[in-house]
Amino acid sequence: ALNVPFNGINYYYKPPKNEIINIGLYIDKDKTITLNEYVLLGKTDIDSYELYKTVTHELRHAYQYAAIGNHGVYGYESPYTEPASVIQLWLENIYNYKTPDRDGYETYATQPIEWDARDFAGQTQAGQMQKS
Repeated sequence: ALNVPFNGINYYYKPPKNEIINIGLYIDKDKTITLNEYVLLGKTDIDSYELYKTVTHELRHAYQYAAIGNHGVYGYESPYTEPASVIQLWLENIYNYKTPDRDGYETYATQPIEWDARDFAGQTQAGQMQKS
């Protein structure tokens, strides 16, 4: 179990922009994952396995936010296995979050919380990117 509050899945419709499609995202204030109906309606070549990896990736973001929000609350019985230094790195990253539109895809994809979520979901090949 990931030990995260989760309120379900919502949907939105957004076609690709500059040949880039957003499949889904996690919204912490609502504790929800939001998926792009454009993808779900089969208007792309994204298959069900890629969609599964996206949902797994977004659930990892839910875990990251829960670990940050509950850091130090559980003491020795914390359900979060990451060391304090990793949780601190995630916290700093969230407050200095990079977006692909503003900062470029490579900068976005290699920041700590995105790297971790991609790694967790099996969205990277070994050695493809360096962890910071």
